[in-house]
Amino acid sequence: MVFFIDIPTIGGVGTTTNRYGVEISDVSGSGRLMNNYGIYISSLSKGLANNWAIYSAGTEKSYLGGQLNIGTVSMTSMLSVKPGVNVNPMLIASSTGSALMTLSGSGNLTLIGNYLGNGGSLTGLATTTFNSITDSGTLGVTGTSTLATTSVSYLTASVGGYVLGKFGIGTTTPRTSLHVTNGTATTTIIIGSAGSGKGGCLEIRDSNDAGWTYCSVLGGVMTCGTASCE
Repeated sequence: MVFFIDIPTIGGVGTTTNRYGVEISDVSGSGRLMNNYGIYISSLSKGLANNWAIYSAGTEKSYLGGQLNIGTVSMTSMLSVKPGVNVNPMLIASSTGSALMTLSGSGNLTLIGNYLGNGGSLTGLATTTFNSITDSGTLGVTGTSTLATTSVSYLTASVGGYVLGKFGIGTTTPRTSLHVTNGTATTTIIIGSAGSGKGGCLEIRDSNDAGWTYCSVLGGVMTCGTASCE
């Protein structure tokens, strides 16, 4: 393998097209070579404060024409990251160093202090399709019809969820807090599930805003009263 380390002085006459501080060229010849390393750096451990295999002190751009594997040599994507034990494969921070987004080794994506989309709500995801959106806590959506044009197969929150504004199912123009329609077909809403041991219950705020009315159904007859049916 041939390499050059160049520390030139560029004079004031003429133009230099390309300058390579370090150039590493491939070998030639007909001999068999099993593994070819442009740069190979052994493990460094003698530094009492830090050990850096590669350190660029500037803010200039870097370019890689091929794949980049971090923590693995066997994956075939343009960027492959295999974290070590108890290490997250990705963390994105702000210019002040605050964490904005992390990806755990188990595949959980966490947004810290921000929303998916354009930074203010889910409206920035108008043309995005999800198989599912799941939150281990409370899943919140702000705005009016922010999910109206976003395709989500499953929307799940294991603790609870909320929508500030109007929410449409089957419509992109909800007229009320919850607007459900099935287009030209019959709209069906299912309350409760078979085998749960509990029936369905409707809790409706009284028109005088003084209390609640609870409605349950048995044998095709709906019964309403002030006693909770939860």
